Amino acid sequence: TEVGFEVGRNLFAEFDQLEQDVQVFTELKRTAEECFDRARASEDAQAARGRQWPGQLWARVIEAQRKDDSEVDGQLVGITLRSCGQVAQTRFLPAGAFVTWNETFPLPVHADAVNGNEAFLSVTIMYKGQLETVGPTVLEPVPSCIESQQPRHRWCPFPDGWRVHIVLQWITSPAQLLRDHIDAFEARLRKARTELLVCQEKLQQLVPQEVWDGK
Repeated sequence: TEVGFEVGRNLFAEFDQLEQDVQVFTELKRTAEECFDRARASEDAQAARGRQWPGQLWARVIEAQRKDDSEVDGQLVGITLRSCGQVAQTRFLPAGAFVTWNETFPLPVHADAVNGNEAFLSVTIMYKGQLETVGPTVLEPVPSCIESQQPRHRWCPFPDGWRVHIVLQWITSPAQLLRDHIDAFEARLRKARTELLVCQEKLQQLVPQEVWDGK
């Protein structure tokens, strides 16, 4: 029947997607395990020499939003980050109501943040028309490195109407972060495999065995 055909088609589509998920999570887990081995070896070597990596701040500039884009029409806009004297800057993109960069930058650890005290990341709007001009700056509090390595999403409001979405993440142990990724990939892989077996059982009930045997 037409209903049975539709059910079968949906099941085959689900089966194909789950097979792809299993392949993707398997490869992601394998890659993370390889990176983990290198990161762990590096950390062990530093520990053997009596050294401890102080950590690093990773800042990802996701996007910027602005309700009224008439004032910036025809200009290019970018974001500059400053921490401990180091500067990182995104590409310049056409200004509008929504601008997306999704660019990540490693920045040095501030001593105040290492000690658990308050530290700040400077976030500046940059414009580029005939000339490059500096827009407003805000100071965004940096999460302490004693916190977990989970990313922190922040929206930075600017006085000229922009709202900039950034993600801040302390990396104090690359090996531990990779270990967490491996565990997450393993959990998703087990889930995908279980769902794949359930889907296969449904298909076996619907499709004759000779089809599976290729006869």
